[in-house]
Amino acid sequence: MASIKSIIFEKGNALLSFFILSFVFVILVSSVLNRTLSSSVAYLSHILFFFTAVFFLSACSENYARLLRWKILSVFSVCIIFFVFRFLDKVEFYETVFRYPPIYRHLRHLNYDLMLAVGACFFLLCSGRIRELSFYSLVSLFVLISLWSGGRGQLLAFVVFLVLLSVTGGGRESLVTLIIAVLMTFLIWVSGDSRFMLGQLERTLYFTNINGVSSGRLNIWKDTWLEIMSGGWFGHGADQFRIFYDSWIVHPHNAALQFMFEYGVAGLLLFVSFILWTASVCLKSVFASRLKGDVAVTAALILAMYAYSMVDGIFYHAIPFSFMVLLSAGLFVKLSKKKALAQLP
Repeated sequence: MASIKSIIFEKGNALLSFFILSFVFVILVSSVLNRTLSSSVAYLSHILFFFTAVFFLSACSENYARLLRWKILSVFSVCIIFFVFRFLDKVEFYETVFRYPPIYRHLRHLNYDLMLAVGACFFLLCSGRIRELSFYSLVSLFVLISLWSGGRGQLLAFVVFLVLLSVTGGGRESLVTLIIAVLMTFLIWVSGDSRFMLGQLERTLYFTNINGVSSGRLNIWKDTWLEIMSGGWFGHGADQFRIFYDSWIVHPHNAALQFMFEYGVAGLLLFVSFILWTASVCLKSVFASRLKGDVAVTAALILAMYAYSMVDGIFYHAIPFSFMVLLSAGLFVKLSKKKALAQLP
């Protein structure tokens, strides 16, 4: 409760408080109208999780780095499992482990964490918590698995992240990482395990229609938009897309459409306003030379994941959503401390 009061009633956090209270209001109203309160618990719990994360990260400056190390370790463990099973039985590997990775149970869900792990590596390097050899070794592994899996949404986020880092003084690291990506692409090609990577490349370059390039997303977006029109100001309620879209697809693969479908026009206006405001804060953090590199890396990673959320379920699935909350809490704590230091006589 102390953490909630310190954030909500702090004058400098007026805009953040407005967004938090507005989200709670829209979620509760929609839940009552659509009788979806049980489904809305996930969103409400993420709001509470933000306050808890702020308190936890404020207690010790090293806690944020510890969380990023655990993220790297967990993703590294899954990558090692990939290699072990690949060399034990190639056919069985592609039918089981590759398609349904341990922990994630879906290859694209692993791509979410691979992107976050790459960002975590950059943070540890910029904050002096990891040596360059370890950094490039980990990044090489994560980039290899990313390209191997053929995740195009992650590639979009990866490019956005590197471009942003190149203007923060991390140009050398970004360039070396890009060279690593080119070398990993060549390595996958000569290894003969390039079916997924080349398949996604072929889908992108040799297409007959835009819907094919987007893996069917364009049709999903069209169907979602048509259904949104009947949702009114407060939408259809949390997690109702899986009922509307009668298939294995559980979200529209676009964060803006997801929130508009669930929470209507009110939800869309609130979501877009929040994204634009937080994106501006992140961009200022990226371009402000007075800020340390690790702050700029966190801001750049949040922006990259925003781009990712426009083509996938970053704000639907628990693992990437909860880690986005942690990243946001980490940036909030760091910027708050810098603001407090700047006000000292």
